[in-house]
Amino acid sequence: MLTPIFRLEQTDTVLKVIVHAPMAKLSELEICVEDDIFYFTAPPYYLQFNLPGPVFTEEETFKIEFDDGDITIELRKVDRTPYKDLGLITKLLNHTSLLKLPSNPPLIKEIQNEASKQSTKFSSLRWFFFDQYDADSLDENCSPGILLTPPFYGFSGRKSGLFQVDSDLSYVIDLPDPDRVSPERRSTLRIAEEKKKFSAEHYLADFFEPEVWAAAKTTHPAWRGVPSDMEPELTNEERHRLIALAARKLPPAPDEESEEVSLYLGLVDLLLAYVYDYRVREAEEMTESGWNIAKLASTLSWFEVFHNLPQLLTTFYRRALVYPLVRSWKFCVLIRLDVAALLRMKH
Repeated sequence: MLTPIFRLEQTDTVLKVIVHAPMAKLSELEICVEDDIFYFTAPPYYLQFNLPGPVFTEEETFKIEFDDGDITIELRKVDRTPYKDLGLITKLLNHTSLLKLPSNPPLIKEIQNEASKQSTKFSSLRWFFFDQYDADSLDENCSPGILLTPPFYGFSGRKSGLFQVDSDLSYVIDLPDPDRVSPERRSTLRIAEEKKKFSAEHYLADFFEPEVWAAAKTTHPAWRGVPSDMEPELTNEERHRLIALAARKLPPAPDEESEEVSLYLGLVDLLLAYVYDYRVREAEEMTESGWNIAKLASTLSWFEVFHNLPQLLTTFYRRALVYPLVRSWKFCVLIRLDVAALLRMKH
């Protein structure tokens, strides 16, 4: 069965589910709501997700309309309050998967400890906590020491040993020998490499001739200038990607607060690199985007682990002034403001 592309809309009294199912066999269409879970079946499509709020479950309250491959199901709300997170398709689908019991439960059940069960409030995380070491003060010539355990990298530090044999991944990253370099040593080597690569001539040229990157400066991101409480409008292609992403199993959430902070900071690092590339390519498709993002985001190119927000911004500014086409401090400030506006949006 195929998972169709869908979206949610709402009024004060109605929650609309718009399902794009152009090949649906309407003679076998079935729609059901049970325990705030929405079920849609119309071969070859099947959809199941958790509703963002309570609705009436009686079938006589449903209103169905058909329009050019789209099937709109209107559900009457129980409450007249606005429901949140209508655009978070991945969250709705993942929430559903947590409610379903497996047909063949495993003999050994993986459990999480109490620290991971209690989700830490986002606002309470310490974004400006300074770690016990300062990366700028480390000496690149000092002894790397002996590693008692292999270093980890990747999403939430869940990967290790991927570079013990020749791999195409080694062409993407700048970190030499990732499986034998500690996180602290990564920062030292990265900073030394950035110092070697910095070009004062290029930086001064962009400083005295800002008209060279004027087009990138005037590019207006879609999320700038809109109310922060407005939900972004997604395309069908973007919705399809979110549906596909919901089927992937992510590693468990970090147990320690410091690990959770590092995970979020790594995401911000990727956003900074993406927004930089977005402005440079003037919102158009470009073959160099992969290189730009991988080079700017030290999370990707050096497996950098950030411990606080100043460390992250310092690293991004350094790399943005060393590697890409536009090397301007003012441009970096503009990118930071773009990402801040993006994070303030309602998601």
